[in-house]
Amino acid sequence: RKPALQDLLREIARRHETGLHPSYRSNADTSQGEREQQHYQFITGKLPVRSRQHFLRLHLPGTYQQLMSRGIREDYTMGFADQPGFRAGLAVPFPWYDLQREAVQPLTVYPFPFMDGTLRQYMQLAPETAMEEMQELIATTKRVGGLLIPVWHNSSFSEQHGWGGWQKVYEFLLQQGAS
Repeated sequence: RKPALQDLLREIARRHETGLHPSYRSNADTSQGEREQQHYQFITGKLPVRSRQHFLRLHLPGTYQQLMSRGIREDYTMGFADQPGFRAGLAVPFPWYDLQREAVQPLTVYPFPFMDGTLRQYMQLAPETAMEEMQELIATTKRVGGLLIPVWHNSSFSEQHGWGGWQKVYEFLLQQGAS
């Protein structure tokens, strides 16, 4: 609601691909999801085509059917909150197949292998151990020709709230992911 933040979001959306991060409640309340999408469109001037559910809240097939009904064509929710690894067993984007409809749907799922909160909060890893864990998944993803899309939150760039030393983990991720 803050004008300065809206201006920042408009500028980011003008220069980069962005997407919707639906709230926890939007998964069960379709009108909430619609309001959030309208708000996104109001701020950015664009219809969102990609999303990642808050807290990775994913209820199949309902979540994906709801997203597709609102024009979402890419989803980045497919991953584990409490452990690293590819939740769907794939390291590449794939079209979502709706078992109820017995048909491929116009939604591409982009799986992710790990997120910062998994490594620090759920697994309680030190930064050095987290880098070792990440290195194995990065190497495996490269070996199979996969696409590495980690989830990293802006809060983990702070030295506060237990994130001290994690800046180097992110830098390691960028270095290893690019090589």
